[in-house]
Amino acid sequence: GYDAACRAVGLYEGLDDRVGNARSLGVLAWALKQMGRQREAEDISFKALQLWRELGKSRTFEYAADLNSHATILSELGKSDEARVVAAEGFAVLESLGQEEAVATARMNFGELEFAAGRADIALSLATEAAKSLRRLQSFNRAAVALTNAAGYSLALGRIEDAREHAREVLSMARQSQIDSVVFAAQHLGTVAALGNQPEPAARLLGYANAWYAAAGYEREPTERRGFEILTSSLRAQRSDEAIAPLVAAGGLMSQGEAIDLALTVT
Repeated sequence: GYDAACRAVGLYEGLDDRVGNARSLGVLAWALKQMGRQREAEDISFKALQLWRELGKSRTFEYAADLNSHATILSELGKSDEARVVAAEGFAVLESLGQEEAVATARMNFGELEFAAGRADIALSLATEAAKSLRRLQSFNRAAVALTNAAGYSLALGRIEDAREHAREVLSMARQSQIDSVVFAAQHLGTVAALGNQPEPAARLLGYANAWYAAAGYEREPTERRGFEILTSSLRAQRSDEAIAPLVAAGGLMSQGEAIDLALTVT
């Protein structure tokens, strides 16, 4: 988290541990990004990358990972062309290191940049390719992220059935192992429900996602934000705000297990 990263930066600076400082700066940049403080995140991320280069670590996994993080931050600041250049450098470093799982993850992250730039079809292709590789490598948590992204891109493209199948696969995986992407898949299935004239589960799943974001202190990223916009617009076309509010509130009280059960009922 942000507080821990700040403490780590201060600690490593005090110890004059430049490698530790580079690592902690990368963590701090991502924490700031998650908090919606992208401009600060950009500055801190740039410092981390500069320090890795000064240390002669520009052909390492850690440097590549921070490049990918920096690309995401740039994309969220609307600097899509710059983001693509940075992401391509990170991808090249990972390929040179033979890091297959990391390459698949970078491909998935590159898909996010393509989506933010308005190329949802390319993003979908990258996400599904990444998911296939990550499943084969049994990296189920990252495969779930790729599938969740694929669900979001499918929604943006109007491919509702594809979105449902991708999101359902994530929730099925979550019943077998610890998956971090449950809330995102649940929201996507809430969007599918809203588009399918199923306002009650849609509103409850929206409430579950809203409560998670509020508790985590995060803002929705572009893919989830687009799904959120589709969900809320569709809901309001079917029910008044007064009718939606208690359902959203009830959804915010659901456990993860209850949210999964509800999301899997969406047809």
